[in-house]
Amino acid sequence: MLRAILPACYLAASWTWVIGMWLPVYLTRDFGWPGFVVFAVPNVIGATAVGVAFRPRRGLAAAPAQAFFERHRGAIHWFSFATICLQLYFCGVLAREHLTELPGAPMGSVSMSMAGVVVLAIIVACMPIRIALAAAALVIAASIGCAVGAVLTADELPAFALPPLRGEATQASFLPLVLTAPAIWLGFLACPHLDATILRIRRDAPDPTGLYAFIMGFFGFFLLMILMTLGYAGRLLQDGTLSPFIVGHILLQASFTMGVHARAMVTGSAFRKFNKHVERLGPARRRIAFALFALALMPALGTAARDMRLPFTRPGYSSVRMLYDSFMALYAIVFPAYLWICTVPKTPAARSSKRARLTGFGVACMIALPGLALGVIGPFDWAIPVGVGAVLVTPWLLPRGGAHASTERAEAAQIA
Repeated sequence: MLRAILPACYLAASWTWVIGMWLPVYLTRDFGWPGFVVFAVPNVIGATAVGVAFRPRRGLAAAPAQAFFERHRGAIHWFSFATICLQLYFCGVLAREHLTELPGAPMGSVSMSMAGVVVLAIIVACMPIRIALAAAALVIAASIGCAVGAVLTADELPAFALPPLRGEATQASFLPLVLTAPAIWLGFLACPHLDATILRIRRDAPDPTGLYAFIMGFFGFFLLMILMTLGYAGRLLQDGTLSPFIVGHILLQASFTMGVHARAMVTGSAFRKFNKHVERLGPARRRIAFALFALALMPALGTAARDMRLPFTRPGYSSVRMLYDSFMALYAIVFPAYLWICTVPKTPAARSSKRARLTGFGVACMIALPGLALGVIGPFDWAIPVGVGAVLVTPWLLPRGGAHASTERAEAAQIA
């Protein structure tokens, strides 16, 4: 168990995103503190389940986590890229909303804070894994220190408070929360399986150290981080302010998350193969240029989102929230749909060809994403479970067989 402490800290720090540090704010505003429960339970269970699902087994040439990574490398790298973009976007939002309003805040505080976030992420990305494990423990300790600092420097209102039982959408009934819950559960039960940082620890940490790390990391350190989110969500709902220590906690954790995901994208055999393509192919260079442009755009978009006014959104639904929810659609529908339709070996989709599975994945997303938008932006909450249902039933609607289906099924069974 002592050997599991540093990997547990790494798991908790790498999984503490601006989802775990901010989505509960929106959920408690809409649904009260029961919204946090609906968020936290699948989050902790889904992340811990990776440690069980990819346990090393005798008779396999490669660890299941490594085999899964090699087979679905493209989707995992897209997951990491989307995660980095989300951190950059929301760090820009947070700096624009809360740092510029601090008494005595210097000119350029937003730019300086974003520069610090990026520099810290680059430092983490360049760390060897052994140093990154120790750095994760320091990040967790720093976040706990930020919580203590927020409590000690609180004004007449406490730094942490429990949100109310009911939110803006559940004043009359908890039915909106019940209808929203399927998308939340689908996302948090599925997405950890595509997280390269979690797969890395599952690959490198032998049992029982690996299982101890997952249990300690997600039922211990990570749960503590999101309980902190619940506390400052209550304070934010009371007067709309955050302690500078809480802002520092969010920026620090987001920097670490970006760093470890960037490291996962540029190390190993996948990066060496990618370099060979870059040397020979023009389109690969264009993809790199697109990626760099997207990464550079995110902080600017975040700082501008607070001042944007979109005429087609409902009252009280800001442009910041709409762009944030656009990212959430990736984690609630797109990535879970890929995992469920294209990777799980014990569904009927495993008897379909890769082309059929990818086609089904695309069709399911085209049906589910509008349903999610209608439920989140509009008043049609019932459309959310309809969209989730379209994803879940897709494996049973795909054609069976195909030229490569048997080979792919054998490979999937070996990984399973």
